[in-house]
Amino acid sequence: MGATLIIASEKTCYTISDRGTYAAFQKSIASVLMVQNPAVMINPYHVIQVNPAKFSGINAAGAQAFSDFMVAPATQAVIRQLRLSYLRSGTFIPDAGKTRASLGSK
Repeated sequence: MGATLIIASEKTCYTISDRGTYAAFQKSIASVLMVQNPAVMINPYHVIQVNPAKFSGINAAGAQAFSDFMVAPATQAVIRQLRLSYLRSGTFIPDAGKTRASLGSK
């Protein structure tokens, strides 16, 4: 993503970037934010377990343990507090158990 931002800046063109990478590069590029709206630019990450009935050699117990860990309230609290020092707000928005509508996206 960083290389994309540098090229877009050099060629004075548009690109889409995540907030963290833009913040990390904003002092070294000439590009400016055109849109900064979490409802429009939602970028969720999900935990998806592979079906062990369809694929052999799957560590189903490990996958379940990882999934449970990622959506646990304590882990979601840590995610909420993750931030880069140069951002005014958090880098990630925890969304376990939320719908796209509740996050402000259609």
